[in-house]
Amino acid sequence: VYNNTIDVDFGRGNIYHYKLGNFFRRISNETEITERDKGHYVYYGKGIRELEGEYPDLYELVSDLNSTVWEGKVIDYKTQKLIAIGITASRADPRATKKQMRSAIEVLGITKDEIVDVLRVVLLTSGMPAFSKSLQILNSVVEAIEEEREDKA
Repeated sequence: VYNNTIDVDFGRGNIYHYKLGNFFRRISNETEITERDKGHYVYYGKGIRELEGEYPDLYELVSDLNSTVWEGKVIDYKTQKLIAIGITASRADPRATKKQMRSAIEVLGITKDEIVDVLRVVLLTSGMPAFSKSLQILNSVVEAIEEEREDKA
């Protein structure tokens, strides 16, 4: 049962997958998901989710790899997320950059200013095109999140 996964929807339109073993170990003494637990959910795109039923061995492999990577030994999840934003932004990958930024803000409470600091490094290491595109993505993500919050209020 510990290798089974559950789907959790935090009401943001993304489904997060938790391996029950990781989930139970982390919150066995808690009544709610803690900040540390937020780093242990896994969001997969449609392609990976489709593996679960047809190729469970591959799904398990991806799930285990994801858990291993995000359970850093020294660096906390927030720092890892900021690094992921820098990597996707420097590659000028708009889809991945948007997903990383959105989850950073919504799930971890990372601020726009913190992300801009990361983008400063992108400017230095990857140049103006990657920086400019990523800044546009950040502004659109922040605007979308603010509009969603206003709609709920």
